[in-house]
Amino acid sequence: MNKRLTKHFQKTGAKILIQRADRLGDMVLALPVIEALKKQYPDLIIHVLASPINANLLAMHPHVEKVIQVTWKEGQKVTNKKELISQLRAENYTAYISLWNHPYMAYLAWRAKIPIRIGDVTSLLFLTHKINQYSHDITQHQIEQNLRLIKDLIPENQLPIKRLYPDPAWEETVQTAYRNFKDPGKKTVFIFCGTGGSSHDIPEAAILGFIKKLADSHQVILSYGELRVDSILIGLELNHLLNIPRRLSFPELISWINQCDYYVGADTGPTHLASFLNKPVLNFSPKKNQFPTRWGPTCDYFKIIRDDIQCKKPCLSICRPERECAFLDSDHLTNAFFDLVSKVSLQESFNPTKRKREHLRHTFRIAYIVRTKTEYTAILPTIESLQEKNILLFPVYFSLNPYTSLRRILTLVTRRNITIIHGEIPCFIVWAIRFYMATIKQYVAPVHLTLPLHQYLKGNDLIDLYHLAWKKTR
Repeated sequence: MNKRLTKHFQKTGAKILIQRADRLGDMVLALPVIEALKKQYPDLIIHVLASPINANLLAMHPHVEKVIQVTWKEGQKVTNKKELISQLRAENYTAYISLWNHPYMAYLAWRAKIPIRIGDVTSLLFLTHKINQYSHDITQHQIEQNLRLIKDLIPENQLPIKRLYPDPAWEETVQTAYRNFKDPGKKTVFIFCGTGGSSHDIPEAAILGFIKKLADSHQVILSYGELRVDSILIGLELNHLLNIPRRLSFPELISWINQCDYYVGADTGPTHLASFLNKPVLNFSPKKNQFPTRWGPTCDYFKIIRDDIQCKKPCLSICRPERECAFLDSDHLTNAFFDLVSKVSLQESFNPTKRKREHLRHTFRIAYIVRTKTEYTAILPTIESLQEKNILLFPVYFSLNPYTSLRRILTLVTRRNITIIHGEIPCFIVWAIRFYMATIKQYVAPVHLTLPLHQYLKGNDLIDLYHLAWKKTR
């Protein structure tokens, strides 16, 4: 801990402003920062700078004394600049913590004359304390990244406190409605349809079939992020289904999720709400750049659906598989759900190590380099064994022409969101791929390993090796 910094937070009347003015899911993952600071500094006055959608989430938070709203227009431009600066200056804040690395958010604190301004090191101007969050490291969860910004203010290795505070009034209202529907002999599944645009929806046909398959074993509550007139679900009426054909407010949504036994959804915001309520979560996460290591559920029990086409043959040419969410049907969804139910009944919960490894397994996407057909034939049993363990490994040929190989590997990297290149290839090709992905595409630059695969290498060992390689990039 930084004693020179902490003394400002220990002063009587110390008041800080925490900024997370973007999406709902990001605000949920920022809540452990509030909990950690309040635990360490009980007398600290905490205000939060938030977008209107996040302000609703913070309305009942006991540690947040005031929420100041930022209003946005297209292009991420603030519309109430003058009012914000005047308002922030009048509060006389001790410190400012910028959790969303947006250029204007750092500038805003400087204009508001807040003496201590903490944020990510990539904000070159306007901050007084720049912390390296290693934001390029996709193996860090967003909760870890947020807490890293306050590493000088709280003890090391403090476990994150993940907590929500449902509105008591909504809790009572929802409990009354729930009692009229609840069958004591059945568990209840909350299904959230739609997303906020950060992922892909669960196909409605899959949801419909899934609901019908649950008729004998579970009750279902159906809620919506967006209401579409052509939806096949909005007018659905079944004995074991409570269909809510309207958009719930956030306090009401939290209370409904809190009443249920399981949560199913793709939208990151409600999924994080369910995770913080420690509900068993079935999360549909097909969007390849939505890495579970960064945004995955953190509850005791969860199941991630993130399937992909596994190449059974090395890429001799540039293939063009056309497939996004079509693979998810009602059978797939039902099987995944009952796998989750089985884990709950057997009390096979995730400890922090197992949770991290499960997130990593769904995040690492490997381009494995083979040079000859003989080499591929020899390694094929190992490749198939790893693929059966749901390790996303795509073999690719490296030919004698390095420029042809560069094009082939680079196309595979961009189309498959490859995060690991495994195998021996010239250093200039690795450098070219990493440069292109990080600088031109401004995306994840895959790490490179040369250790050969062998038949005795277990899936978890491989995941740990990849994790170590990523940590070395910090």
